[in-house]
Amino acid sequence: MVIISSDGKQLLQQVRFNLNANAKTITLNLQEANTPWGNIVANVDMATAKPFALQGAIQVKQLVSTDSAYGYDIKTTLSGNLEQLQFSSDNILTQQAGKFYLQSSTDASNNAENIAGRIAINGHIGLAQDKALQLNLHIADLRAERLGSYPQAQFNIEASVNGKLNPQPDLTLQIRTPNSHWQNQPLNVEANLQWINSQIKALQMQASLGSNQLVASGDLGAAGSTVNWNAKLPELKAFSEHLTGDIAASGDLRGSFEKLMATFNLSGKNIAHGTQFKLASLSANATLGNAEADKISAIIKADTLEIGERPALNVLAELSGTLAQHQLQITAKNTQQQWLAALNGGIKSNDVNQEKFWQGWLQQLSYDGETTIKLKAPAPLKVSAHHKRLEQVALQFASGELNIAFADLSDSAFSSQGSLKQMRVSDLPEDIFIMPASLQGSPVFSGNWNITAKDQINGSLTLQRDSGDFMLNKLNTEPTALGLTNANLLLEIINSKVSVMLDVSGQQLGNLHAQLTTEFNKTEAGFALLASAPFKLNASAQLTTLAWVPFPNTLADAELDGKVSLSVSADGTLAAPDLRGTFNGKDLVFNLASQGVALNQGSFDATFAQNKLLINHFVWHGGAGTISTSGYALLAQQKPKLALDWKAEQFTALSRTDRLLILSGSGKTQLQDDILSVSGDFLV
Repeated sequence: MVIISSDGKQLLQQVRFNLNANAKTITLNLQEANTPWGNIVANVDMATAKPFALQGAIQVKQLVSTDSAYGYDIKTTLSGNLEQLQFSSDNILTQQAGKFYLQSSTDASNNAENIAGRIAINGHIGLAQDKALQLNLHIADLRAERLGSYPQAQFNIEASVNGKLNPQPDLTLQIRTPNSHWQNQPLNVEANLQWINSQIKALQMQASLGSNQLVASGDLGAAGSTVNWNAKLPELKAFSEHLTGDIAASGDLRGSFEKLMATFNLSGKNIAHGTQFKLASLSANATLGNAEADKISAIIKADTLEIGERPALNVLAELSGTLAQHQLQITAKNTQQQWLAALNGGIKSNDVNQEKFWQGWLQQLSYDGETTIKLKAPAPLKVSAHHKRLEQVALQFASGELNIAFADLSDSAFSSQGSLKQMRVSDLPEDIFIMPASLQGSPVFSGNWNITAKDQINGSLTLQRDSGDFMLNKLNTEPTALGLTNANLLLEIINSKVSVMLDVSGQQLGNLHAQLTTEFNKTEAGFALLASAPFKLNASAQLTTLAWVPFPNTLADAELDGKVSLSVSADGTLAAPDLRGTFNGKDLVFNLASQGVALNQGSFDATFAQNKLLINHFVWHGGAGTISTSGYALLAQQKPKLALDWKAEQFTALSRTDRLLILSGSGKTQLQDDILSVSGDFLV
């Protein structure tokens, strides 16, 4: 069945219905109809005399699937007549398989603790003359935390629409949120507006979350109309427990929807998101429009931006031009380094489906600091809501070169091809790679990649050392060369089956050989290595020094050395690899001078048995004494378990001018069900 309307055509498939009629009543029983909105079932009884009184129900069902983010099974009761149709629907919202599911409350069998909210809709619509409309929406006790990994919140939303649809829409909308909160902060929203002939009239809105406030008022949609808004957000922590800072902003929207313009000004200070980033101050002002010829501009300044443990940067972004042709330049710098990126292009439309996309050039990309990076020539770039493609990127480093032939990303696929030529480790900026204090020098590497991912992943990646060596800063000795003779990495993926081979050897380093296989699985979010994925491993290592092992910045003065040997195999899954082999070490040394730690003559002997690491013994010497441990570590059902027995005999754990800690005694350490327990009797 094809339904043709002014908005286009809708196809209904597998339609089955019964129609019974007599002099007084017409009964329609729609048994099935597959539509773009789901499967529809309906029962309607209608009188044959004016005003054609009717009653019945319509049920629409769309199951949760891998292709949708939600599902529903909604039942709507109908009553009234063909002059005024009344409708009512009462539903509950739950989460199923990580997706939203809306279900009629009369059919729901969920426990109260599984219900995330209740959504009821009722009202009436006139079917003749001016088509008067009244619609009421009630969302009650909506709990965000029951829909996924969201903060604790409770929403109660009341919305109503009143007015008429003919000859032009003339509707009044009201919204309020009584008794609502977000993260234990009161949430209040009051909004009123009129929608008259595709224009917003008399908008009045006030919203607050704790001490944060947003107000807006005005008209919009006609030439000369304006909506002004103002936001004061002195308590960003109310939005997220990880967020802190203070932001103030104001602006306006003006004009018709076909030629809409927006301006805003923003300032903020002491903004942070946990340890991820910190920002001393932020300022922004912009003028933006949706018409191709309208001039647009923006300036955004972020002072003392710290991301993680990276050095603070001052960031400036500048936009100018029109929607059809504009330039964006971003600089990030401090006294030691500067990043620069520039884009040149504009918004265009697809001739077939009128989809909007941005097309232009990556005009500049450079870095100046302890090394240099420069884009050799502008690179084509295309970005839309569902597709991104970058081509012909050639980055010149201080001595090497990175070439990206293309990188293509869509909603369902990814592909990329490129190469790395004569790249020195020292070519990489410290924002990307920091050389461990135990190493110096700069070996030269080359490689290439060719990856395609759609229904399966296929491709390869290679990386090999061409020349050069690392110098090793061993404890209390002059720097010596690792004597690298081989450093190769090969990754191959065929129909999502992964094979990785690593081969590293050096005269002072020793050697490391490893080969592993596993498999990617297609998921809704892309590809993932699941815990159930097959896993095979064969690895061996005889390392004559550990001085090259890197440490985090918090342990910058840490020093480690020693000899280890490893022989291990696995034939299982990532969750249960079934490991077999041995792991041994001797002549181990660990120093952390800033804390007074000086351990030496360390040794250990361990074996792998299935999914367990058996520690036969692990001994450290500290001062005139020792500390030893034995036990096991186990990964069972993705939960680690640990059981260790400790024994200390006059063991010097810390020795510094302002502190001295010597231990004797015995104890136990256990980790089970995510609970760590430590017990024992130590003499300090």
